[in-house]
Amino acid sequence: MTTVRRGIPTSLPAEIDDTARKLRRTLQGKENFTGIKVENQRVEDFLAKTDGDKLVNAAGLDTAVVETAAIQLAGASAYLSAFQDTSQTLSTTEQNCQGVTFTTTGENLEVFFSFYLNVWHPAGGSIDTTLRLYRQGTLIWDFVVEATGGDFAFGWQSVVVTDAPAAGSYLYQLTTQTSVATFTTATASSRFLSVTERKR
Repeated sequence: MTTVRRGIPTSLPAEIDDTARKLRRTLQGKENFTGIKVENQRVEDFLAKTDGDKLVNAAGLDTAVVETAAIQLAGASAYLSAFQDTSQTLSTTEQNCQGVTFTTTGENLEVFFSFYLNVWHPAGGSIDTTLRLYRQGTLIWDFVVEATGGDFAFGWQSVVVTDAPAAGSYLYQLTTQTSVATFTTATASSRFLSVTERKR
């Protein structure tokens, strides 16, 4: 007959008793925890199949431990960019500032553009610069840069636009257009545009 003291049997089968003894000694700091068995496998045997952070090969996994069919490894992100350091004079006619043709597999895209805008309009009235981003001729983003005090607009214009088109090749174009034709200076320089596809 097994007697119980404080809720713990005092007489156990040999294998269970050995595991319980090791567990007690481990909790007391008297034994390394790797001496304990987990599901009939010694912990150190399992750890030996790892590099300390992750399993290093399929041999480190028992059958049916991981449903490998459900695991999808992400490919590297795809990236393409274009850059022109020359200065482009702006106009009341919408014109291309920078463009990139990108082929996507249908994952989420990040379209980043950056350029230095310099607009000076000392005459009366005001001047605005409209920025537009197109995907294959379809407008996906626009913004109006208003001249400070109706006369000045200068500085870096840097924006990230997210897009999620179907798989295929698309031309991404950034365009500029001023509201008036009379100005002393209206330029876009250091024109950069990139498209990055983030793989899941």
